[in-house]
Amino acid sequence: MDRPEDIEWNPVTERLYLALTNNDRRAGVDCDSGEVPLRHGVDAANPRPDNRTGHLLEIAEVGNDPGGVEFHWELLLLCGDPSAGVLAHPPPPPIPSRLTYFAGYTRMDQLSAMGCPDNLAIDPAGNLWVCTDGQTRALDGGLSLNDGVYVVELQGEHRGRVRQFLSGPRGCEIAGPAFTPDGSTLFLSVQHPGQDGATRAATSDWPDRGGRPPRASVIAVSRI
Repeated sequence: MDRPEDIEWNPVTERLYLALTNNDRRAGVDCDSGEVPLRHGVDAANPRPDNRTGHLLEIAEVGNDPGGVEFHWELLLLCGDPSAGVLAHPPPPPIPSRLTYFAGYTRMDQLSAMGCPDNLAIDPAGNLWVCTDGQTRALDGGLSLNDGVYVVELQGEHRGRVRQFLSGPRGCEIAGPAFTPDGSTLFLSVQHPGQDGATRAATSDWPDRGGRPPRASVIAVSRI
């Protein structure tokens, strides 16, 4: 699989959601160096030869039975920049890395670019929340988006719509999303801000500001 990072059960949709962050070597060689051979090519669950922006799977256990021995799955998202092309239906692999899929949702003006899904959470309404890790390097087109947090609708006419909720500090990874039971507060960890800098040439001064060295932190986002 293309670097599985997190899996979450959704009690509202009664489905499991699996985040696959990325994999640029499924084609058989490292797409940057051309030197690292791999054993596996594309398949239905990992349909991109150069999957720099990652994808998500939706898994349904037969009979919604957690003790069952069979399940069905489908592609939920092929992440990336929707302005490069949004698929209404995923074709057989291989699928070009520039093309995206958002559970059949095709309104490009209503979709946020997102890459490298990493940590997941489910809110009380059943929406999927996705934290990213590495999208600054993965997204094409000069977007240079910091890693952040996105919400994905899973039901109704807007199923598959991805919207950005917040952006993290430069060089960080947002991780560990967790809601209070009433959904009013979201806790997040801001890992390694300024990772792309150096001690004497920091690229972030989160969270103390004023040119101070960056530090990892935990934040709480609340509705007021």
